[in-house]
Amino acid sequence: MKQKNLLATIFFLSTAFTSNSQNVGIGTANPVQKLHVNGNVFVSDSLGIGVDTPAFRLDVGGPVRIRSHVGLSPSIFFNNLTNSQLAAYIFTSIDSDIGLFGTTPANGVLMRTINGFVGIGTTDPNFLLDVNGRIRLRSGGTNFTAPGIWLNNINNSNTQSFIGMANNNQVGFYGTGLGNFGLLMNTDNGEISYTGTLNMDMQLTTQNAVAPALSTFAVSVTCPQGYQVLSGGGGHFEGFGDVDIKIFFSGPTSAMNGWIVRGTNSGFVARNVSASCTCAKIK
Repeated sequence: MKQKNLLATIFFLSTAFTSNSQNVGIGTANPVQKLHVNGNVFVSDSLGIGVDTPAFRLDVGGPVRIRSHVGLSPSIFFNNLTNSQLAAYIFTSIDSDIGLFGTTPANGVLMRTINGFVGIGTTDPNFLLDVNGRIRLRSGGTNFTAPGIWLNNINNSNTQSFIGMANNNQVGFYGTGLGNFGLLMNTDNGEISYTGTLNMDMQLTTQNAVAPALSTFAVSVTCPQGYQVLSGGGGHFEGFGDVDIKIFFSGPTSAMNGWIVRGTNSGFVARNVSASCTCAKIK
């Protein structure tokens, strides 16, 4: 009986494995490595490569290389928890790109390996960090550090400035030379405050016109390009104070880039009128 079992074992091994110069083949008659398997392999426990006590399903000691094969790009796919659909994948689409994507490349992160450019939400990054869409910066850390961006000087020897939240309702520009925020905007009402000198260029602009007799008129002045109304304007009216001229509006234009005066000339004589305001821009 033992002899029959031995013969059966020898027969099974001779048909399942093929030895070629000390290489073992399973499902192939021409093994090209120490172990060459042609077909699927099932491992019910852990598999160690370079590790004799694997602690994971696949436990590798040393680097791992994933190659292209028969037109297939190197990639790793991840299913969802129920294995009902694909959730994400790491994929090399071309020789110079590698990315971590969700269900589509449009909602992933891609790095261009030739220059290190990283794209979020884009597969064509043109900067070190290229984001397609909005970015949120949150408060965080043990001290609830305010969200913002620190900027170094040109030789990276000092952190020179900060752009971010000064408190819960003010955003601004901080300078280390000032030791404070130099420019602040209130996020609730838009009020702007600054420390130090605001370098501005100011111009008084004026527009002259004629108000015909027995008519309404509108005289407007526009600030030069890039300028905005700094202070209230007004107008000059020939014969102002008599009953001929009545002003029913004097104020900035809707775009705040000029001043407009509206009124009526109820007299029988045309009157000279003008509108003016002080315009300014930050240099």
